[in-house]
Amino acid sequence: MTDTLSAARVQTVRDHMALECTHEWDAVINTFQHPRYEMHATGVVFDGEEQVRGYFDSSRIPFPDLANEIIAIAADDETVLVDSGYLVRTSAR
Repeated sequence: MTDTLSAARVQTVRDHMALECTHEWDAVINTFQHPRYEMHATGVVFDGEEQVRGYFDSSRIPFPDLANEIIAIAADDETVLVDSGYLVRTSAR
């Protein structure tokens, strides 16, 4: 893969994750060729636009200000891998 293609893929993921933080779901969906999230820690997969939008909705109910932070990102010929953490505010009620 060329450095230009690798950089473009990484930038698309950075843009995608920034859009998640601002809850611009239509724009997030448009960054996918086929919407799919794989949660490697749990094995849960959200495949297709309906399931991905369901994930967005359900994950923001308990944490409406849920955001992410990229820790590391890398691309090769087939894959872009992202190590990220979640950022949330909690408040006493």
